Amino acid sequence: MPLLLDYGYLKTLVFRIQVFAVIAASPLQIDLSCVLEHVIAELTAFLGKANRALRQATLGTLNSLIVAYGDKIGPSAYEVITVELSSLISDSDLHMTALALELCCTLDFCSIYA
Repeated sequence: MPLLLDYGYLKTLVFRIQVFAVIAASPLQIDLSCVLEHVIAELTAFLGKANRALRQATLGTLNSLIVAYGDKIGPSAYEVITVELSSLISDSDLHMTALALELCCTLDFCSIYA
């Protein structure tokens, strides 16, 4: 797990984050419940980083994870994600805002139907 999310290797971090999105979208339905809380916490922390590509990859991966494993994620994680998303919603970066709002909609949908 540390190898997948170690911030020290920034050049490959975006790709390592996207691995979780691929796993979540996989038709194999791989069970990530043993690492899911840790991955969600690490990804949520990445939303506050200055690297734009990192934030974009993180938003997409969180969206995929919540769609696939939303019923296994605790309500406290939803709250932390929502707080971090609030800083990404602004008129200075509309693409990031769109990704953040898409994740907000996914959070809303999954929290209603979980």
